[in-house]
Amino acid sequence: MKTWRIKTLLIVVVLLIAASLGGIKAYLDHYVVQKVAQLTQKFAKQATIHYGEVNLSLFGNLMIKSLQVQSDALPDLKITELMLSPLYELYNENRVPNFLQLTLKNLEITLPDRAPPAPWWLKLAKYDTYYLTLHDLRSLSYTVLQADVVLQAEKKQKSVDLSLSINSKNFGIWQLNLTLDEVTTLKQLLTAVTTVPLRNISLNYQDNGLLPQIFKLLAQRNAMTEVALQQQLSQKVSADLQRSGAKLDASVINGLQQFIQTPRRLTVTLEPNPSITLNGLSLLLPENMPQRLNLKISR
Repeated sequence: MKTWRIKTLLIVVVLLIAASLGGIKAYLDHYVVQKVAQLTQKFAKQATIHYGEVNLSLFGNLMIKSLQVQSDALPDLKITELMLSPLYELYNENRVPNFLQLTLKNLEITLPDRAPPAPWWLKLAKYDTYYLTLHDLRSLSYTVLQADVVLQAEKKQKSVDLSLSINSKNFGIWQLNLTLDEVTTLKQLLTAVTTVPLRNISLNYQDNGLLPQIFKLLAQRNAMTEVALQQQLSQKVSADLQRSGAKLDASVINGLQQFIQTPRRLTVTLEPNPSITLNGLSLLLPENMPQRLNLKISR
């Protein structure tokens, strides 16, 4: 008899908890749908925004499905699924989130069919031979940028580690990592980026076949072989860097030359010591920037 009562009580408790969680979940979904609607209304004059399902999990994961953005000023954008987690980390702007992740699944950006002339500064530097337009990319069947994107922020005492990953089948794999020093609040991170010291920056790129096609197109346009075009570009980059007077690590020229000849992987690292802000960087003479930033390039 007692066993039956205990089982009954446990079932009732479980049902009450489930009902409570269901009620809380329904309230959270309703609340977040209203907030997303209010947010899209703020941008109604700049863009037309459509989206499907919106929900917020009990663990604070915000999910928006079938997001579409259309604007006269920007290319059309589609995202199969957007997820921001955990959302509660953004509630207090007076503290830095311990961990935050934004995920865009199947991001699609339609490339407009545009072919503006080469800018004057490119012509002045005599790099217009290698100028490429969006029309050129579309002629190579690269009409849409498709990628999965993951942006992460993780707090480490008074610094924040940021990482951005872009994985695209047609435009390659990009990985950006950097550390921001002396960050104490979310508001500081979002509104005062130029004054936050930068440290340990790295950019990794892995080509998925785009660059060989670009070199082939440019070679045909200039009545050259692909090898001759790559050698010409490699020699010009090397000569221009040497004439610039910039204090370069030996890896910079060698790394660029090797990448132009065999465009598969490229890694660019900046390790300023001490760390430096973007405002501070703007005060440096161009020839001193590579050395101050400890610029290195490898492949």
